[in-house]
Amino acid sequence: MDNFRGLGEIVAIYAPMRGISEGTGPFTLAHALAAGHTRADVRALTRSGQWIRLRRNVYVTATDRAVAATSPETLHAQDTRAVQLALSRRQVVGADTSAVRIFGLDLRRQPGDEVVLLTDDEGVASTHRDGYFLRVASLPSEQVTTCHGTPVTSPARTLLDVAANHGFEDGVVAAESAYRKKLITPEEFGAVVAAGAGRPGIHVARDVHEFACPLTESVLESVSRISFREAGIRMPLSQVYLIKDYPRIRVDFYWPSLRLVGEADGMAKYGMRGREPMEELRLQWEREQRLRDAGYDIVRWDWRIACSPRLLAARVLPAMARAEARLQGRTG
Repeated sequence: MDNFRGLGEIVAIYAPMRGISEGTGPFTLAHALAAGHTRADVRALTRSGQWIRLRRNVYVTATDRAVAATSPETLHAQDTRAVQLALSRRQVVGADTSAVRIFGLDLRRQPGDEVVLLTDDEGVASTHRDGYFLRVASLPSEQVTTCHGTPVTSPARTLLDVAANHGFEDGVVAAESAYRKKLITPEEFGAVVAAGAGRPGIHVARDVHEFACPLTESVLESVSRISFREAGIRMPLSQVYLIKDYPRIRVDFYWPSLRLVGEADGMAKYGMRGREPMEELRLQWEREQRLRDAGYDIVRWDWRIACSPRLLAARVLPAMARAEARLQGRTG
């Protein structure tokens, strides 16, 4: 038995030279056999750890798995591709929250671990099993692309599905994230929303398209805008340069008629660009003083406040009233 096991290890070492090589991503047993491997090779390579079984009759080399594991996007893309291969349908693509994860987009709420797939094969039924969702819907070819080697819905179709299936908040956060990454323009998103007339949730997708701003620079800013809307706070401009001489100062939010600046302060704002947090705080103080010297009022809030329309209103509305009173005092 020991001699046989040793022979298996030898087979495992030399078998890749005959067929499947690193860099191919997930592959099926049929692909391995067509490439010249035998079933004994597959068993030996899997037993030795050089190949990893992802799904029934779907494998990946250990090296490819390690490379994919360096980022959440590529790892989920590989898992999605493995399910696609296992299903063997005519067209199955990563969709919805799986496409969001593969594109590296943000959501308001953390998605689940399951792979989400979409097919236009009317001969199958929607399925939820074995760690994946399979949905059946219309899927025009122009709404399919490839990311990290995996077929997925296009960014625009992904945003449409997220808004329609998960609601306004997730839709806005995902859309503004896609704008930041330059994956899509508002016009491209609008065209896919228009083409989706009549589908469930399309009214939410239209609302998301109309509301989402291409200028926001973080999820915190997206959530702040959503809370502004829910609290009935007048919507400010986003990412405005107020001081244009060096060093230029751009603010998160600005209400021009009040000369009021809004700053959403997440911890990522401090310790950026390799500086220590205290140094960043000092620079932020100097920045704020320059704004005040130039005649602007400033109101700040953090994640806790941004997530609550009530708390955000309690922070921003008094600042708006003070700014208005100050301006009226100047002109009175």
